[in-house]
Amino acid sequence: MEDHTSFAAPFTINPALSATDLAAVEGLLKVYCETSIPPLPLTELGNLPGVYAAPTGALLLARSTAPDALPLGIIGLKCPAYLPADVCEMSRLYVAPAARGTGLGKALVRASFVEARRLGYVEMRLGAFEINGAALRLYEACGFQRRERYKPKVFEGLVFFEIDLRDVVLGATGKELVEHEVVAVAVR
Repeated sequence: MEDHTSFAAPFTINPALSATDLAAVEGLLKVYCETSIPPLPLTELGNLPGVYAAPTGALLLARSTAPDALPLGIIGLKCPAYLPADVCEMSRLYVAPAARGTGLGKALVRASFVEARRLGYVEMRLGAFEINGAALRLYEACGFQRRERYKPKVFEGLVFFEIDLRDVVLGATGKELVEHEVVAVAVR
């Protein structure tokens, strides 16, 4: 099993709770939806946190550790009605072009594991477009396994994944929430 906490980079990852954080998430989501192949509808904009609201969801925001604290990436967790109550869906993983290749995508996925466990989920699922090879490789590298379709309505070309969060190693101490030197996940 891979240890999902031993990673350091020049950014922090925290829940997006303030109006400033949610505005940063909205800005990144807009770019994500506009640049996705195929382009995705902007239905979540203007309604955040929306389906990602506590206590069943979360939005995690990565910012640079530089004084300007630029928003660099996002990831969302939600529990749609079509999933069992102990299963969450990860969605909207996006890393700004300037931060790609830094390990931020993997760090966001790892942070989502920690947050999902904190929220009481035992399994995580997601869908990704088959043409997005980099995302598929990332999910597989993080331990996700391909599975059959689980959503009632889907875009054509989606591949589905799942991971049992009970099998994810969060740290040597077994703590549900682990803080690292630079990548920190804050408790609400």
